[in-house]
Amino acid sequence: MISVIKVITMLIGLDAASTFGGMGSSREGFIPLFVEPVMLLVLSVLHFESNTLNLFRMSYELSNKNFSISHFLALAAFSFLILAENARMPVDNPETHLELTMIHEAMILDVSGKNLAFIELASSIKFTVFATLLANLFIPFGIANSITISSIVLSLVL
Repeated sequence: MISVIKVITMLIGLDAASTFGGMGSSREGFIPLFVEPVMLLVLSVLHFESNTLNLFRMSYELSNKNFSISHFLALAAFSFLILAENARMPVDNPETHLELTMIHEAMILDVSGKNLAFIELASSIKFTVFATLLANLFIPFGIANSITISSIVLSLVL
């Protein structure tokens, strides 16, 4: 299911009535067909490892376990998922001079000023959320288990 934000971004690409915006919008709608099933599989692997669907509890449970090969495969899948969902290389090439190889950037090619800044800020926030999920769910080392000075300092160092 495509999110509302993604649909609005696709409509921004279609609003300019340029061919590149339309191509970028159709590609942006096509990528979630591959990303969302992978996200469900990754969350299923994490659920089976931690026996919970609460992300906070999942991170805490995974910090106390030895990891299996399925965890590392889910880490690899989630890493590729981050690249695809956030329009990063090698899925999308925003620095190219050819609009035909762009996905996300082709949609916002005709946007400028404050609107472009807001779109870029939203993209950065989305990438930060995904990177935080990657760090907390797949590399949960150094999470403070209690509220003591020593555990907080150790978690900051790790």
